[in-house]
Amino acid sequence: MSAAVGIDCRREFEMPRHNVTGMICSQSVTDAVQSVAPSARIDIRPENREVCVAGASYPVQVIAAIAEAGYSVERLAAGRRRNV
Repeated sequence: MSAAVGIDCRREFEMPRHNVTGMICSQSVTDAVQSVAPSARIDIRPENREVCVAGASYPVQVIAAIAEAGYSVERLAAGRRRNV
């Protein structure tokens, strides 16, 4: 199940993707991203530990916000999907 807000990572291959280790609650990740990028579009796939964020002016802040929420986060190459 996706906690999508406006985009679908499966179709938006050029959007920044992140692997978020330990993600159980997609709402906490959504809240973290929206705290630094309120108008960002987000697609979260907990089953793949994948977060896709579009429209964030400062991607480094998005990564920092997710990390501050208690998750380990790694930027993935655009278009790359994790198969878990």
